Amino acid sequence: MDFSLYTHCVLLAYNEEVRKQCSAFSCGNTELDKFFEKDAENYAVEMLGKSYCWVTDDEQKQIVAIFTVSNDSIKTKDLLSSSKNKLQRHINNLKRGRSYPAVLIGRFAVNKLFQGNGYKIGSQTMNFIKSWLIEPDDKTACRFW
Repeated sequence: MDFSLYTHCVLLAYNEEVRKQCSAFSCGNTELDKFFEKDAENYAVEMLGKSYCWVTDDEQKQIVAIFTVSNDSIKTKDLLSSSKNKLQRHINNLKRGRSYPAVLIGRFAVNKLFQGNGYKIGSQTMNFIKSWLIEPDDKTACRFW
């Protein structure tokens, strides 16, 4: 059976209300579980990162995946020459700089009920994040993720 985030879930901003409406979430990593249970909302209030989740659209709502994103940058002085060249290869010489805007995926978790079953929830979520931030509105004016 195929499971697509786009057809079986809805994307929501992650908050206490969503958490209360859903079955208990666990990815199997105590540190990540604790972050999403206790710290994610404070992170958002402090403008350190905003969390989003994919929630099943059926009656017994389950959080399938959660991720936290924030703005960051890539500093070229911290890169090896080969990495710096690869990074700047498609940037006009006049626009090359010491740093470039980027999105940081700070926390990322898949519900252990959806791990290892061939659904590729992690890959689906990563592909979504990349396309969501860039197309069609280029939401953060970010070059890298």
